[in-house]
Amino acid sequence: MSRRTAKPQQALKSLTGESCSDIQEFLVRELPRKNARRASYVADAVREAGERYDQYIVRKDEWWSFAARRDKLKKITRFIDKVASGLRELDVLSRDDLANRMGSKEIDELVGSLHRLSKEATVLIGQAQSFGRPRNLAEERWILALADIYENAFGQPATVWGTGGLRRGFYYFLELSRPKKFPAHGKLHPRQVDRLLKQRRVL
Repeated sequence: MSRRTAKPQQALKSLTGESCSDIQEFLVRELPRKNARRASYVADAVREAGERYDQYIVRKDEWWSFAARRDKLKKITRFIDKVASGLRELDVLSRDDLANRMGSKEIDELVGSLHRLSKEATVLIGQAQSFGRPRNLAEERWILALADIYENAFGQPATVWGTGGLRRGFYYFLELSRPKKFPAHGKLHPRQVDRLLKQRRVL
């Protein structure tokens, strides 16, 4: 074993207590020397991103319909606005009674939090898909999470294509990191991943 790979491999073995998986071997082999000690943390981040993907897929029926997601966000926004408005419009006696029980500052902070929650929910409504074929948001979020992990660990952009059309390290990193519930074959088409990464750089 070279001096470059000794430390990350020791860290990964102590993490798992077993032989390294494909993704761990990739980290041992490819991580920059200055980040070698971070191998176990990178492996943990990859695992956590995969677990979030698996959780999203298990509950896919809750979010797959973008129309249903938008409707739920609109309903909760209307409800929040009504509660905040009702608190602001309380008669002076009821306001004082509540303030005596929980404090005037707490009431003001609650109204402020409700206003912020309504504002952020409205932003999400504007960002939600409104037409076309439903996007696989679980897959998109997993790819973007892995892109962040890769860039932080390797110090280079997460891209699919390199010189001469060759696939770069990130794509293999992605392939090796497939979550348990991610299809073992197919999916992850290079052009699809490349398109998502380009959109990420624009946002």
